Amino acid sequence: MKKRSKIIIWIVILILIVFAAIKLFKGSSGTADAGQNQLVQNGNTGGYFLTYRVEKKEIPDAVELFGSVDADIYKITSKMNEEIEQVYVKQGDTVKVGDPLVRLSETGLRSKYLAAYRDYESSLSGAPIDVQQKKIDLDLAKKNLDNVIIKSPANGTVKSVSAKVGEYSSQSSELVSIVDTSSLMAKASIDELDIPVIKKGNKVIIEFSSLNVKISGYISYVSPSAANSGGMVSVPVEISFDEDASKYGVISGMSCKIKVLLMHKQNILVVPVRAVYSDDSGEYLLVMDEKGVKQKVYIKTGERTVNVVEILEGIKEGTEIIIEESPDVPVPENLGKGYYASVCKQGGYDACNRV
Repeated sequence: MKKRSKIIIWIVILILIVFAAIKLFKGSSGTADAGQNQLVQNGNTGGYFLTYRVEKKEIPDAVELFGSVDADIYKITSKMNEEIEQVYVKQGDTVKVGDPLVRLSETGLRSKYLAAYRDYESSLSGAPIDVQQKKIDLDLAKKNLDNVIIKSPANGTVKSVSAKVGEYSSQSSELVSIVDTSSLMAKASIDELDIPVIKKGNKVIIEFSSLNVKISGYISYVSPSAANSGGMVSVPVEISFDEDASKYGVISGMSCKIKVLLMHKQNILVVPVRAVYSDDSGEYLLVMDEKGVKQKVYIKTGERTVNVVEILEGIKEGTEIIIEESPDVPVPENLGKGYYASVCKQGGYDACNRV
């Protein structure tokens, strides 16, 4: 019996503590946050509204994409059907323009050149058209002889080597493939909702988490047509690097995160998007005068993101502006410590969530 009485006493004490805490919290609601944003009681109606102190801030605005690295690949073949005499490279080698890749047998090519030369000499006393044809044959034989060593057409990395000594080359068989590292680019797709804001030339940051590397770049191509996959509409884009990405270990096929920088300004006056109103006279903010009456202050705005608006003229730093209660408007982000979602109701408030 005594044990049960003690439990009841403790429950009553706990209820009183909770009640007192709730009352204290409501009693201090007029200054919910002593910092930048506050819930202020409206003396005229007994309700509450949210204020915001205008400050200078940095407003980055970006769209994040996920993509992968791609590059041009050269597939090296031979225009001549000749025996492969030597292979100079192996998979993974780094090559430069003009480096030897494969050497063909010179014996057959030299023999063909000498035969073409003899035919040309013999045709000089004949019809002009025959002389012209034999000259073409001789030039081709000379060109083939000069190309007995097949060289790299690009700077890059050897992806694969199919050429083998003793086998014969042909126009249809690949000898070596080379990834052109100077052509490394990132490819991604943008959502159709971002089409109006992502343009050719937009600056980007390409992040490779596996390498712990971030490289700047820019949108170099936006496809003129969209793709539809499973009801999702997207537009392919290509991103070029501002520098040689291969020196950081970036290779074709790697995944990456791409941040498209739509805007980045520092030390500017900003207010939440939801605080800006407009009428026939232009855009304005709401402030409270000394009598507690809301007043319109007309402003000139600059850049804006989904969350905030740049103020160019009309309001000073430190001014307290009013943000009306409007639960249907998305909660702005990145406004700093102390911002509250305005779901406040007349006669009190509830669920004012900090973001």
